[in-house]
Amino acid sequence: MLAVLSIGVLIPVACGTEDNSRQTDRPAPRLTVGVKSDQPGIGMRNPDGSYRGFDVDVARYVARKLGVAPGDTVWKEVRSDNREEAIDTGAVDIVVASYSIDKQRRDRIGFAGPYFIAGQSLLVRADDTDISGPESLDGKKVCSAKGSTSADKIKSDFSPQVQLVQRGTYSDCVAGLRDHSVDAVTTDDVILAGYAAQNPGQFKLVGKPFTREYYGIGVKKSDKARQDRITSAISDMISDGSWQAAFDRNIGPSGYPAPPPPAVFGRSDTAASGTGKVDPDLAAAVQTGVDAIVAKNVDQLTGMACPAIRARAATILSQTLPFDDPNVAHELGGVQPHVDVVGISQTGNRAESFTHVSFGNVPDKYKQYVKLEDGAVDWQKVNGQWLWCDAGGYFTEMQ
Repeated sequence: MLAVLSIGVLIPVACGTEDNSRQTDRPAPRLTVGVKSDQPGIGMRNPDGSYRGFDVDVARYVARKLGVAPGDTVWKEVRSDNREEAIDTGAVDIVVASYSIDKQRRDRIGFAGPYFIAGQSLLVRADDTDISGPESLDGKKVCSAKGSTSADKIKSDFSPQVQLVQRGTYSDCVAGLRDHSVDAVTTDDVILAGYAAQNPGQFKLVGKPFTREYYGIGVKKSDKARQDRITSAISDMISDGSWQAAFDRNIGPSGYPAPPPPAVFGRSDTAASGTGKVDPDLAAAVQTGVDAIVAKNVDQLTGMACPAIRARAATILSQTLPFDDPNVAHELGGVQPHVDVVGISQTGNRAESFTHVSFGNVPDKYKQYVKLEDGAVDWQKVNGQWLWCDAGGYFTEMQ
């Protein structure tokens, strides 16, 4: 019999957080947003000084949800190597700039979201036949922007003899690819697809994505109320169709295939407010889910989803369980998950369970891909049965 679990961590659900934050975190008259200025489809500066792109549209939607008038949003260019500094110093209020969530950054700032899932890839010249993926880069010059860890991952996990080159921006890297001073550019596939579309016939993406990158919106680590409100805004953007419209408008023309929206989980953690007993049936359902993950029984997990999300349950699972991701499942069949239940929080017929997930037997080249560390699952009691209704996780680089 599963022992009753005390509350380990409480993560406020979005519907309650919105009301509380309105009382404690009224939006300032202006919102300064850090964005990229040279990423086609993501963040680009127009000749008149205005900005366009998917990240820009996400930021506009969030600003509106925060109560900021359109004319009171200030746009400020950030680079990969100064995003945390811009947040820490107050130069910007938030950063929406193809900003991957990872442990090192989470130690310094807070993240709302995620609002997009990308994967690291390679851009090469269109006539290149030597480079087929990250394993074929020994002796090649690979460029990434300063402040990015993309190229480091290739050297540590795939091609130890690769020659790493850093330039100020990815546009500088693409210029180097054009003039043959570098052999490849590496960053997220959605960014590279924009550069390929901007330069038709000159460049191409090669290989499959070899990491999974969750884009979040960066905020000050102490600004929990704003973090929660932005996460709620992202959920609204996905549910009301604005997310898909922004993707179609900005990224769709590049030919980049439309991914499903991510599970949104970036609410702030708060201290536990006490302990209590949970419904034994809920505890049993949580354990059944844990056992299914350990057994890698995706069909059983899908069958435990509540009716409202059953149609997209498979998508949620493929985003959070690497052995179920169609891009790499054929190479991760031997991965063994281990799940520890940290705690369960229950209020009536709604609950959340919190888990720590680790993976054993991960091939070296995928240790940067398998990132799930701490997860949260929303549960509801439907017709007397506890079913999971959403899932997400916090991601860190595996050591």
